[in-house]
Amino acid sequence: MRASPVPHTQMLPLSREIVARLLPHAADRGVTVGVLAARIVEAVVEDGIVDAVLDDGGASP
Repeated sequence: MRASPVPHTQMLPLSREIVARLLPHAADRGVTVGVLAARIVEAVVEDGIVDAVLDDGGASP
C-alpha cells in the first residue's frame, strides 16, 4: 500500500449501497470500508488512471 507522507482526514460521502458493496472487499483485507476507499483513491491517483476509471472525458458535472 502506498502511504501519504502526511496523513490527512477527509470525509467522503458514500451511499449505503456502495458501502455495502465495498464491505466484503474491506473484510477480506482486514480493514474498514473507509481505509479501503482511501487505498482505492490513492492507487487510482498514484497510477494516473483517474480519467480511465471515470471514463467521462474529463468533463465536470
